[in-house]
Amino acid sequence: MADSKTLRLLLLGKLHHAVVTRTAPSASFGLEVDRALLDAAGLLEHEKVDLYDATNGARLAAEVSAGPKGKGDVVVGGPAAHLVQVGDLVVLAAYGWLKEKAAKKHAPRVVFVDEKNRVLKVEAKPPLAFDDVTPTGTEPLPLPAKAAKAVVAAAPKSPPAPKKVAKADKKKAKDKRR
Repeated sequence: MADSKTLRLLLLGKLHHAVVTRTAPSASFGLEVDRALLDAAGLLEHEKVDLYDATNGARLAAEVSAGPKGKGDVVVGGPAAHLVQVGDLVVLAAYGWLKEKAAKKHAPRVVFVDEKNRVLKVEAKPPLAFDDVTPTGTEPLPLPAKAAKAVVAAAPKSPPAPKKVAKADKKKAKDKRR
């Protein structure tokens, strides 16, 4: 079991499937994102974020800067601009270290956007409760009660147990073998 000083690296906020609106290879910034999108995801200006390009599979890390609010801009600049194209779907994610106790209660903000980078919805999903079970890596993770019931209900039914054979039937079977 982890002690109270253990730190966990967790997702803090994420902008999901934003559309790259411009690339600027000669720019001095890494990423410039609409201020409203940064605020919705809880991302801070100058924060290091990971960019995952869902269109081509590229992955990179860069500093994020705030762009004009309400324009829906997602601009990739500097060397990173050579790895993405205008129109690519990207995920921007920031991670942070949290103490064990805070990590168990942490709910990252996930922002879903449309094709013009307008916020559709913001989710902050709390972690699943596993009755304080800390997996060691050797046993399977326990399922929450609702999920476990669904798995059991969907499982194929077991065949009926074989019937007990009466003593007389055993004797008949024995006589046949002789």
